[in-house]
Amino acid sequence: MSELSLRGKNLTQLEADILADNLHVSKLDLTENSFKDFQFLKKFTNLKTLVLDNNNIKTLKLFPQLPTVDTLWLNNNKISDVRKLMDHISRLFPNITYLSLLRNPCTPDMYFSDDEADSYQRWRYYVIHRLPTLSMLDASPVDDDELDKAKKVGATMIAARPDGDDSDDDDDNNNNDKTQQSTKTNNELYSVSNLIRQQQEPKVTTFLVRSKPRYDGSNSEGNRFITNDDL
Repeated sequence: MSELSLRGKNLTQLEADILADNLHVSKLDLTENSFKDFQFLKKFTNLKTLVLDNNNIKTLKLFPQLPTVDTLWLNNNKISDVRKLMDHISRLFPNITYLSLLRNPCTPDMYFSDDEADSYQRWRYYVIHRLPTLSMLDASPVDDDELDKAKKVGATMIAARPDGDDSDDDDDNNNNDKTQQSTKTNNELYSVSNLIRQQQEPKVTTFLVRSKPRYDGSNSEGNRFITNDDL
């Protein structure tokens, strides 16, 4: 299985010679770059694992469809709208099984408190509901119980989009007020957890242990690839 790493190059585009020599790769690490247009990815017809950590990505609107990709890392980007993100991923990556979204505005922080753990678990239910093919989300496997729960309650874990608010983000969207409002909305929407609590206490996955730090993607973007064969 071949791998191409271009991490930390501050690239804004991929040169033709790099493309020509590497179209056979199955693992592509583009961590810490500044790409604006990702259409070049459609030329990688054997691509399985794609790492896009630290690329200042706000939206996947202009990405090509990549049906061969099953592992996608988007840690440490600027994605603020989880609903639109799920719309894009479900369409562009129909065979996704491993997704990592840590340290984005749309991903709740989860460290030590019960409230943070509950918010993160409810966020997981929504994402898994939208992407039922997932076997791994962030640093934790998706087991059968969590999948079943997500199918039942996942749709309720995010606030309904206001009427008329179905427009997409601009590629170069730098509207801080909009980002802050979206982040606030995503944090507040998890207060609908009464449905979960009425049925049973939400299951917090094994790495979410109070008083112990969790893996948050801040120190290992692209340093290692975890595929389904490694689980």
